[in-house]
Amino acid sequence: MHSSPACLKRKSKQNRLLPLIASIFISAPVWYAVAAVKAEPAGSKPAGQQKFSASAWRQAVNPGSDWSRVELARDFYKEFKPVGMERKRVIELLGEPTLSTENRPQAKDRTFLDQYMLSAKNKESLRIDYDSSNKVSSAMFEGPCQTWIFCPAGPVVKPESLNKLLASGLVNGSLKEIERTLGKAHMQSLTKNLVGGQYWANFTYVWRLNADGRRTFGVYGHKPYRDYRQAGAATYSGLSSFIQTMSADCPHVSQPPDTIDDLPPRVESSNSSNAKR
Repeated sequence: MHSSPACLKRKSKQNRLLPLIASIFISAPVWYAVAAVKAEPAGSKPAGQQKFSASAWRQAVNPGSDWSRVELARDFYKEFKPVGMERKRVIELLGEPTLSTENRPQAKDRTFLDQYMLSAKNKESLRIDYDSSNKVSSAMFEGPCQTWIFCPAGPVVKPESLNKLLASGLVNGSLKEIERTLGKAHMQSLTKNLVGGQYWANFTYVWRLNADGRRTFGVYGHKPYRDYRQAGAATYSGLSSFIQTMSADCPHVSQPPDTIDDLPPRVESSNSSNAKR
């Protein structure tokens, strides 16, 4: 869950998200955990290397075979130098991303992070980050394109409910206020980590936006662990938000297990200050 969806990277015992927006607190939902490498190819093009075209890129994906478009991705970077390119143009060339995260969808400075699978083995992906003007800010190779945020069950949030939440600014309020509009979250992740000499509780809450569960809305945040033990996350404000969309062929991994093992997921009662210390 990402203060940090983004779709962010995170290294942890679990192969996490996200995204959406890394921070020192490692609180964002993260979908992979590998070192990023700049996608600009080194040296001259090898003999026989495929030349990028929009049709070659799409035709390279051949389900049931050991397909790869790594070299096409390198050639795309070299020939088009995408930094500064509008997202609309990138999608015209590469198609819809395998995994896309819209960070801060309610804000004027919202950004996108898109990932494209590059092979059947899914060992690496092409990650493209966009700035608030929807232009490419960076493009690089990363690890597998995958996510744990997938909601195949639960009621679908009505579009008007989400639009109301985003327009009202309540998404910047507390989890309790958000759930009054969207209903109870369908998924959640809670972890604990040590930063700056104290423990922090990191939490991500997710709602289902369409029937197949591949489009989701989420909020995430962090707070000192001792405060979380006393009051949970329900009244915490200052949450960050994201909308994640995954294609039908985007791999999803098991939800990371909670690492806060001595607490219920939430402590919302009036007696919350007496929670176990």
